[in-house]
Amino acid sequence: MINSSKLIAIDGPDGSGKTELVVHLADKISKSGMSVDIFSGYFLPVSFHDTLMESKGNLVRMDKSMPEDVEQTIYTLEWLAKLKTELSTKLNLNNFVLCDRYLLSRFALASLQGSQTSKNILQSAIDNKNIYKPTLNLLLMANPDISYQRILKRSKARGINVEIKEQPKQLEVIYNSFNEVQKCVPWTINRIDAKQDELAVFENALEYIEI
Repeated sequence: MINSSKLIAIDGPDGSGKTELVVHLADKISKSGMSVDIFSGYFLPVSFHDTLMESKGNLVRMDKSMPEDVEQTIYTLEWLAKLKTELSTKLNLNNFVLCDRYLLSRFALASLQGSQTSKNILQSAIDNKNIYKPTLNLLLMANPDISYQRILKRSKARGINVEIKEQPKQLEVIYNSFNEVQKCVPWTINRIDAKQDELAVFENALEYIEI
């Protein structure tokens, strides 16, 4: 169980249900009378109340593509430093902070450039202390086929194309990377079976959180 100021990191491949879980948790926390902030994908905060005004399918995302001329390690370390700065203003309060994609997700995406790049980023982040240890880190894992089908359905509903990193071969690489990098971080990773529907995943997540 966790209490006081709480940083909950939600990690997992695309199509694993991270954003849906964040929305359910934020709704539960808010209705319990506690403060909650959401950080989604990138380092800029998303107000929960602003987010509620959007449908779950249109949840505001703060993802930002890496410039082609920037090396992955440098980019990720800058992202981590900015995230730490933003989080520091929230974690001094008695509230919840939900992060949709944290350290594991960054490492997994880096695996598309090669396993050594991913390991270098992980080691650099730990050595430079540019990270906050989450109070709780949930890792949602289904399998590449299930994730891809969810991505296809989501993309069709939004009228957008599936990104390269969301293609089956890339998803398989990312899934394998999650299995590797979770062994390296200096805190406990709590895996949740994301093959279940989103409400079942939400119920599983509540087993780790005292609200």
